[in-house]
Amino acid sequence: MDHETTDTTTTVALVLDGDTDAGYRMARTLLADGCRVAVTGRHPGDVVRVMHGYPADQVLAIAADVTDQRQWNRVTEQVRDRFGRIDTVIRVEDTALRAASSETAVRSRNRPLGRSPRSLGAGAVAQSSSAS
Repeated sequence: MDHETTDTTTTVALVLDGDTDAGYRMARTLLADGCRVAVTGRHPGDVVRVMHGYPADQVLAIAADVTDQRQWNRVTEQVRDRFGRIDTVIRVEDTALRAASSETAVRSRNRPLGRSPRSLGAGAVAQSSSAS
């Protein structure tokens, strides 16, 4: 079943580590700001809690180990199938660690989303155009 949403006015964010408290807070903040959010984590129950109170066309929860290349590829495919694109990928655990140590966020424009987040290095926050 194709759930693709063609709305191009809202940001589509993929939040990794959504099964952590920091990931939950990040995803809920983005949802409250009107973003469409896909959230991943290794434990289904922990990522599903992000969805409560939001419609299916705004949020998607996926249980996966995104350090595994096959699972990462499947996650990005599912997000694109649902929302049509991925604008931003946020690796929450590294972001939280970086904030605690007052380091500057690492941002890269148009990084190919075919690579697993493990290959991004610590603290990577990536943005990508809808084309891949």
